[in-house]
Amino acid sequence: MLIECGHCGAPLDVEPGAAWARCRYCGRTQRMKSARTTAPRTPQGWKPPAQWTPPPQYAARSVPLRYDPSKTVSRVVRLIVIISIVTTIVPILIMGGVFAVGIFTSTSSSNTQPAQRSRSRGKQRAPSKIPSKICAKAAKCCALITPPKSQQSCSSLASSSNSSVCQQALEGFQRAAKALGKSCR
Repeated sequence: MLIECGHCGAPLDVEPGAAWARCRYCGRTQRMKSARTTAPRTPQGWKPPAQWTPPPQYAARSVPLRYDPSKTVSRVVRLIVIISIVTTIVPILIMGGVFAVGIFTSTSSSNTQPAQRSRSRGKQRAPSKIPSKICAKAAKCCALITPPKSQQSCSSLASSSNSSVCQQALEGFQRAAKALGKSCR
């Protein structure tokens, strides 16, 4: 099939069903879903022009571009790009969540809360400083998805007494664990 490069407008001969196409003139890679199809089947005997000058309506400069058959997207390159994105972004998101939980728990535990009245006796009593079960569960889930060198924030979460922050953290950790193919129920 023939498609049009979205950057320079050059005609590209691609295999039907391909997900990506790389222009052999300007070198830009594009998704096949977003490419404009000029012919559903490549005409018999069709050969790409040796040189292409992008029309003025395209983003590429209107200078002659040479056809280079070596400008292709290999599956290995695509796989490497996907793996590098996943191994970079997912840990950053996890660590950001752990860091945020650490900040929230340290901020909430350092704030002084007004004393609460006991309904039965009318006496003043200090708020409970006992860590909740939900915080311990959030800390375990955090430890499951966090690299061993970065688990200090997880242990501080276990000693927190703010169960609402721990509940939010636990939900975030469960989503991250699910994205990593792990379970922390």
